[in-house]
Amino acid sequence: MPRLEGINGRSAPLADTNVLMIEQLQKLIEALRDEMKQYGEMLALLDRPQHLGSASLADEMLQTVAALRAQDHSIATAWRDRRACQNELAGLVGKPPGTPLLSLLAFLPVTYRPLVTALAQENEHLRLRVQQRAGLNQRQLGRALEFLQRSMNALVPACTETCSMPESVPVAD
Repeated sequence: MPRLEGINGRSAPLADTNVLMIEQLQKLIEALRDEMKQYGEMLALLDRPQHLGSASLADEMLQTVAALRAQDHSIATAWRDRRACQNELAGLVGKPPGTPLLSLLAFLPVTYRPLVTALAQENEHLRLRVQQRAGLNQRQLGRALEFLQRSMNALVPACTETCSMPESVPVAD
């Protein structure tokens, strides 16, 4: 029976390698789906409206930052898991770790190519949307902070003029 160089240099019969490839493809597809889910959840967080008039704006912002950090960690974990599956698949087809996913398509069974392609493209699209939305939120937050700073600066001189005590208070006789 023909043999194919497998993961970590192990040799496996071609039929076994096909089974391994299908199993690894299924893991990769699940990892791609999880990565897509994590990007979607990040977009939902970034699109969540902030209540600028709320009394607890600072608390809300801190909660949002904490949620964004946690989601960023989830995305990084999903990305690492997907890369690990991708590297395992690359090994099965005799390619080195780090081979781009789209470069592996030619080695995949034809029936899996459209799904893997669609998932990879959607993940890239979502990643770009997350970057764009995060940049927009950062610019909007910067403008809000500038406005708040100008408002505070305008209040400080007005308060010192109306709230300060004169140097010498005339004493009534």
